[in-house]
Amino acid sequence: MRRSIITTALTVSCLALVLGAPGGAAASGREFYYPGSFSFEAHLPSADGYDLYLRAHNRHEIELDVEREGFAEPYVTMTYRANGRISDHGIKSDLGRFGQIDLHFVGRPQTERFHDPDCTPRAVEVTRLGVLRGVFEFESLDRKVKLSVHRLEGHTAERPERTCKPQPRIEREGPGSFFADRRPVVAEGKGEGFVADFSALAHIGGRTIEIYAIKLQNEIVPDMAATSTRRYGRVLLSTSVHAPESEEEVPGEGVLFSIPGRGTRPRHATLSASGPFSGTGTYIYRPGSAPTFLGSLKVRIPGEGTLPLAGPEFHAALCNYSEVRRQRACEKTVGPAHTV
Repeated sequence: MRRSIITTALTVSCLALVLGAPGGAAASGREFYYPGSFSFEAHLPSADGYDLYLRAHNRHEIELDVEREGFAEPYVTMTYRANGRISDHGIKSDLGRFGQIDLHFVGRPQTERFHDPDCTPRAVEVTRLGVLRGVFEFESLDRKVKLSVHRLEGHTAERPERTCKPQPRIEREGPGSFFADRRPVVAEGKGEGFVADFSALAHIGGRTIEIYAIKLQNEIVPDMAATSTRRYGRVLLSTSVHAPESEEEVPGEGVLFSIPGRGTRPRHATLSASGPFSGTGTYIYRPGSAPTFLGSLKVRIPGEGTLPLAGPEFHAALCNYSEVRRQRACEKTVGPAHTV
């Protein structure tokens, strides 16, 4: 199964923040506060080549993730979000035109408890795993993914509010562990980074359209994704499409991300990709004026048709800082958050 370069680069950036801190969190003895949380998850049967996951990260918002990843098709994710009721007894939500959810745990669920001695108060984390029965009816926006389920397995996890002071128990990780040596291993500076990423955002036709592309210096081929977010009644739908990867760098396939010149804020770039993407976008940045991203770049979004990915409506930024905080600050210049 393919792994997105975007995910890899973000993981490396996060490690830079964690491991680059003097002494590491555990070695410094600092206290960390964690708010209480509740979560739910169930893996539904596959449909039309998609994997479906029913999730909740609190007790009043449902998230249905529909994912497809394979070499023959582009990597697509669709996330349907709606209000609902989630408890230890079950999960219920009206998905409007997309369906309904009304499932309840039956029998006695399997319960697991965990307590971390480095945290106060001494409340325990509780995980409950059990069988749900009832109704799950779903049909995607493009009507291709349909699923009707009356029984599935799911689990809830409840974590208490707590303050933790992790101790450097090296023996927990064992010899040779990645975290066994807690000294800083990533040095950050103000110069150019090893990851250049491009972001663009626009509000068009009642939806928010976002683009994200990334390029690692002298290594893997670039990656690119486009996301459309729009509200359909009570449901907020976000659909992301990744450009196809070219494992063997076949000419004309995958992503073409050209960045001539050097610097932390490159002044010019071109971006294109093969189906479901088409056309080319051109990024131009002149200090003292807002960057522009113009051209014919487009993408086919399941259920939404072909959407533009370049034009005067798009706010854009191309960032190449070695310091993670500067990179994040640069990315935030793209534009406001979702307004749909």
